[in-house]
Amino acid sequence: MTKQGKPSWPSMTKQGKPSWPSMTKQGKPSWPSMTKQGKPSWPSMTKQGKPSWPSMTKQGKPSWPSMTKQGKPSWPSMTKQGKPSWPSMTKQGKPSWPSMTKQGKPSWPSMTKQGKPSWPSMTKQGKRSSPSITKQGKSSWPYMTKQGKPSWPSITKQGLSMEKASSQGEYNYFCYQHSKDYQQVQFKFLDAVESLNPNNIMELVRMYPYHLDSLLQLSDISRMSDDTSMAVELVERALYACESAFHPLFNLTQANCRLDYKSPENRCLFIALFKHIKYVGLRGCNRTALEFCKFLLSLDPDADPLGVLLMIDYYALKSEQYHFLRRLYDEWEAHKNLSQLPNHAFSAALTYFHLSRDEQANIDVADKMLKDALKMFPLVLLPLLEKCSIQPDKEVSTQSIFAAQVGEPPALTQLVTLFVTRNYPLWKEPEVAEWLERNVRELLKGVTAEEDIVSQNRDKRRMRFQRAPRNIYRHIILSDIKDVTVSLPPELANIPVMAFDPLPPKDTIISYTRQTRRVTPANRNGWMSEFFRSLLPSYTPPPPGQVAAGVDLINEDEGAVGGYLAQDTELRMGINALMDSMRDLLNNLQPAEGEEDQEMEEVD
Repeated sequence: MTKQGKPSWPSMTKQGKPSWPSMTKQGKPSWPSMTKQGKPSWPSMTKQGKPSWPSMTKQGKPSWPSMTKQGKPSWPSMTKQGKPSWPSMTKQGKPSWPSMTKQGKPSWPSMTKQGKPSWPSMTKQGKRSSPSITKQGKSSWPYMTKQGKPSWPSITKQGLSMEKASSQGEYNYFCYQHSKDYQQVQFKFLDAVESLNPNNIMELVRMYPYHLDSLLQLSDISRMSDDTSMAVELVERALYACESAFHPLFNLTQANCRLDYKSPENRCLFIALFKHIKYVGLRGCNRTALEFCKFLLSLDPDADPLGVLLMIDYYALKSEQYHFLRRLYDEWEAHKNLSQLPNHAFSAALTYFHLSRDEQANIDVADKMLKDALKMFPLVLLPLLEKCSIQPDKEVSTQSIFAAQVGEPPALTQLVTLFVTRNYPLWKEPEVAEWLERNVRELLKGVTAEEDIVSQNRDKRRMRFQRAPRNIYRHIILSDIKDVTVSLPPELANIPVMAFDPLPPKDTIISYTRQTRRVTPANRNGWMSEFFRSLLPSYTPPPPGQVAAGVDLINEDEGAVGGYLAQDTELRMGINALMDSMRDLLNNLQPAEGEEDQEMEEVD
C-alpha cells in the first residue's frame, strides 16, 4: 500500500501469479473503482466480509436489498401498481406486523398487554380495514391461519360448501350447502344426540373432525366438564371449518354479506361466532369481541337472531369505543328503538358521560339520558347497586318507584337481570358511582311532580314487554349466565333445547329431511333388546299387521333387508315360537330334589 492509501498494482510472484491487494482497515479491498465508460464498479466489502450489492438504476432494474446488522436483507417495498409492500425489518431482524409465514401469508397479531389485539378499527364509512382478500377470494380469520393449528387434523373435502343465493341491491345473500355424504354424517350426529351418550359424539368427532354440529355439541359438553381449553379449541375448529367453505365473493370486510338464520345449514356459523365471542371476552380481549359482534350482527342485522344488540354495548364500553357506541345509538334508534332496551338506555348515557370527561360531549346530555333511563326502567337501580356493593340510603331504598312492583312483565325482568349481571363492573368506578348518585338524588326531588310520566312509563312497559321474542331466549341460553333464569313460555316449553341449535325458528327452511327412525330411543338396541324384553312376563307381542310399540316401519318390503319383521313372515313366526319356548323353559326351571338336599348338607 502507498502512503496515500491507494493500492499499488500487484507484482508477479515467482509462480507467475499476481499478488492480490491487501485489505484496508475499513475492510475494503485496494481494488480500483471503475470509470464512467460503462465498466462496473466492484462491490465494497462490509464489516462481515460480504460484498454489498450495488443498487439498481431507474431503468427498471431491481435494487438488491441492503444488508442489515444481522446479515439479513430487508425486502424492498413494492410500487403502487397493486403489488403488496413487504414489512420493514426491525432491529431484531424480525419483520413488523404482519409477520410473514413461510408461505408468504400474513399471520395475525398477538394480544397486547392490555388484552387488546391490533384489530382494525371501524372507519368513518362504517367499513373495517380488515385484511385484504387472498388470491382465492377468501379472507383470513383472527387467530387461525389457513393451515389451522398443528394439532388439528388436515382439512379435506368435508362436504360443506357455500353458494350465492341471491343479490338485493348492494347486499349478497349466501347459504351453506351439505353434500350427500355430509347429510349422512348429520343423521349419525342426530342419532348420537338421541343416545344421550357423550362417547358417541366423541367417536363421531374422531371420525369426522370437522363436522360442525358435532364440534359445537362436544364443546358444550367440555364446558360443562370444566374443560374450558378444549371447549375453546373445538369452537375455533368449527370456525376454521366454516371459513374453509367460504364463497369467493363472501367478503366479511365489506359488511354486505348476508346469511339467513332460517336455513339450518347457516346456523353453525352464527352459534360458533357467538360462543367464540363469549370465550374471547372471558380472556379480556374486549376489542376483539367487539369486532366479532360487528361481524355477527352484519350477517343478519334486521332479525338479529342471537340478540347481538344485547351485548355489543358491553364490549364497546369495555374496549373504550365510545364514539362507535354513540354512533350506533344515534343511527339505529330511529328503526330499532334502542332506548327501549335497558342495556342501551343506560349504556348510551354512560357513553356520553365518558365523552364529557374528555370534553367531547356535554355532561348535561349524559345527565338527561340517565334520568330518562331511570324513569323508564326504575327496576335497574337497586339490583345494580347491590351488584356494585353499594348500600343505598333509606331515601332511595324506600321509594316505591325503584322497588320491584307486582305486575312487571317477566320478559322485562329477564332483560334487566341480564343487563345488571353483565354490565355491573362498568358502574363500579368511583366517578361513575358518584355521577349515578347525583342524578338519582336529583330525580327524587322532582319525582312527585312527574307522577304522570312514571305512570305512563309503567303502562308502556306492561304493553311492550308482554312476551319476549325467541332471539332473546336464544341469547340467554347461549350466554349461560347463572343469575339469569330462563322460564320458557308455554309454546316453547315442549321444544328440546339443543346446544348446537337452541330454539330453531318456526319458519325454518328445510332443504333435506331425515328418514323416519326404525328404532326409537326406548328400543335402540335392535332385535337383541327386543329378545330380552320378550323374556319378561309382561311382554305382549304386537297384534298381526302392526309393529312393536315405538318402532316405525318405513316400508313393508324392508323386512327382508333388515327392517322390522312383519307378523306374517315365517321367520317372525319361528322367532315367536322360540321366544315362547324360552319363556316356558324359564318358568319351569326347578332344581332336582336330590341336588337341593346335597347342597344343604354341603353348607352345613
